[in-house]
Amino acid sequence: MKKVLAIVLAVMTTVALMATPALAKGPKYDKYEAPLSDGSDSYGKVIYNTNQEDDDTYELEVEVEECEALAESTVDVYLDSVMIGSIYIDEYGNGKVTFYVDGINAGSLVEVGALTSGAFTLWSK
Repeated sequence: MKKVLAIVLAVMTTVALMATPALAKGPKYDKYEAPLSDGSDSYGKVIYNTNQEDDDTYELEVEVEECEALAESTVDVYLDSVMIGSIYIDEYGNGKVTFYVDGINAGSLVEVGALTSGAFTLWSK
């Protein structure tokens, strides 16, 4: 009887371990972040994802936050002086858009209207 109970317990433990999801270890690729500023105040950020997409591009996310000067407008977005698209800023000065770009380098600059990005640094949650 003890042998049967031990086998049943071993099977139940194995099934329970198989059903338990692995703990998340975070992304397997680096992300870099740069602040968006008008020169004196911060109004959001730019996040560059180093995980290459299927079409060999990289994700560049632009977030404008509480920038009243750009409220209720659509502004062009530039990466290293090349227009990559535009972003709509709502009545509260907020907007978010994702672009797919060929890549950036350490000195890359993102411009969103009168806002410019600072230096890209390794992103951490």
